[in-house]
Amino acid sequence: MLPQLKQLNDVWIFSEDAVLNHTPARAQKIPLEQELKMKEALSDFLIRLGSALRIDGRTILAATVYLHRYYMRTQISNSKYNVVSAALTISGKLNDNYRPPEKVASYACHIRDKVPLNEHNEIYWAWRDQLLFREELILRKLNFDLNLVLPYSLRDSILKNCYSDELMGMDKVELLKKTVSLIESLSSLPVILCYHMNVIFGTAMIIVKLEFDRQNKEKENENLPNGFLKDYLNTDSDACCRCFRFIKKLLGICQADRHGPSNKALIKRILVIESEKFANAVKFGDYNDDNEKLDASTNGSEVETKKIENGENDNSQKTITNEDVLPHGEKRKNEDLGNTSDEPETKVPKTE
Repeated sequence: MLPQLKQLNDVWIFSEDAVLNHTPARAQKIPLEQELKMKEALSDFLIRLGSALRIDGRTILAATVYLHRYYMRTQISNSKYNVVSAALTISGKLNDNYRPPEKVASYACHIRDKVPLNEHNEIYWAWRDQLLFREELILRKLNFDLNLVLPYSLRDSILKNCYSDELMGMDKVELLKKTVSLIESLSSLPVILCYHMNVIFGTAMIIVKLEFDRQNKEKENENLPNGFLKDYLNTDSDACCRCFRFIKKLLGICQADRHGPSNKALIKRILVIESEKFANAVKFGDYNDDNEKLDASTNGSEVETKKIENGENDNSQKTITNEDVLPHGEKRKNEDLGNTSDEPETKVPKTE
C-alpha cells in the first residue's frame, strides 16, 4: 500500500443506491435534486466563510467531506448553516488553521444574516451558541472518526516520485494543479461518499486531460504511462470509469431539476464528455505487457484481462478495487433554499 493511501478504509464508503435513494434527506421526503441543490448552497457558504477567515483549500475541503458524512447520519434541518460553521471549526483545528468560535460565528452571521462584524447583537450570540453545540454533535455523529485522504497528498506523491516533466502531453505540475482544482469543485457532489479519493483523483486527471485535448488536438495521442493508475494511485481504469459515470449521473439529475439546474459550471464541463471516450483514455493507465492485454468493452464500462498462457486464453474478470474530495476561487450562486424541520436520525444502509 502506498504511504499516502494507508488511511483508506470502507467505513465511510456507501453504495451508489444508498446515496441516491436511502439518505436521511430522502426520509424527509426531500427529492434528490433538491438535496443536491441544498448541498451546493452549503458548499458555497462554506467557501465564502473560509475565504473571509483566510482559511486554505485543504481545510475547506476537509470540512466539506465532514458535512457529507454528517448528513448520511442525520437529516438536514433549520440549522444547516450553523452545521457548516461548526464543520469548518473542526477542520481548522485538525489542519493548523484554527479560528476561535467567536470569530467564526461573527463572520458566519455577517455573511448569512448581513449583520455587522461585532459581538453586541443577539444574532451573533445565537450563532455562537449553535456553533458550539453543533460542533459537539458533528463529532458524535462521526464517531470522532476524522481521518481523511485528501488530493493534496496524492498530488505531492506524484510530483515527488514521477520524474517526467510531462504527463499525457501536459505539463505535469499544471495537470496536477487542475486535477486538484476539479476535485475541489466536485466536492459539492456526494461522490466522496461512494468512491475513495485515489479513484476520484484518477478520474479527475482524465477529465482534465480530455478538456486539454479539445484545445490541443495534436496532443490527443498522448496517454497515461503504462501502469500509472496502479503504481501511483493503487486503482484501475474500471473503478475510474464507474466513478465517472456516477458523476455524470449526479450532474444529469442536477440538470433535470424543474426548479432550475444546480452545479451549472460542472454540468457545462463534464456532461459533454462521452463515457466511451473517457474509457478509451483511462485504459492506458492499466498494466499492459506481453502477458496481459487490456480491451475496453463496447460500452466503455468494463475492462477484461486476457491472460495468455501456453497458447491458450484464460478469460477472467479483472479484480475491481474501489479505493477510498472545489476550485475554491470559483463563486457559485448562494441560494437560500428554505428551512426544513428537524427530524430524528435515520439509519442508512452501508455497502457490504
